[in-house]
Amino acid sequence: MSAVQTKFLGLLPQTWLYLSVALITLCLRFLYTYTSTPSLDFLLKPTACLVAILTNTSFVYSPEMGYHFVKLHIFIERSCSGYNFWLCSFVVSCLVFIKKPGLTFGSMLGLVLGALPLSYLLTILANASRIQCAMFAHAIFKNHFFSGEVLHQFVGAWVYLCVLVAYYIALDYLMCRNAKNLALKT
Repeated sequence: MSAVQTKFLGLLPQTWLYLSVALITLCLRFLYTYTSTPSLDFLLKPTACLVAILTNTSFVYSPEMGYHFVKLHIFIERSCSGYNFWLCSFVVSCLVFIKKPGLTFGSMLGLVLGALPLSYLLTILANASRIQCAMFAHAIFKNHFFSGEVLHQFVGAWVYLCVLVAYYIALDYLMCRNAKNLALKT
C-alpha cells in the first residue's frame, strides 16, 4: 500500500465523523422549526433558574409564553432558548475534538458524544449571561438611541460571539496541552 493510500485510509474515520456531525446538526436544526416553548424546556428552565438565582427574583411559567420575570419585566421563551447557540457550540466542540492528530476513532467518537452535554452546559451559562448583559445594557441605554429589541439582539449576538470564541480558544488550548503531555510521556 502506498503512502497516499495509507494517509487516505487514515482520514476516513475523521471524514465520517465530520459528516456525522454535519448530519446531526442539520437534523437538530430542522427539528427546531417544529419546537414549541414546552419542548425547549430542557434549555429554558435551567436558564430561567440561573437568572432567578443571579437576580434574586422569581418567575412564573406559562406553556404559551415561557418564563415570566414579573419584577424584571422580561420573558424567557422559545426565541430566547439558546438552541442555535447550543448547535454552534456543539459544532465548535466537534471540530476541535476531531481535528486533533493521534486520536483513535474511538477516542474521537467519545469526544464527539461528550460534546453534546458539554455544549449544553456552555449554552445554559452563555444564555444566562446574555440575559444578564441585556438587562444591564437596557438599564443604561433605555432612554438613548437604541430600541429595546435592537439592543437585546445586539447584546445577545455580542455575548454569544465572545463566549463561542473564548470557548474555542480554551478548548483548543486544552486539547493541544493534553496532546503535548501525551507526547512527552511516550
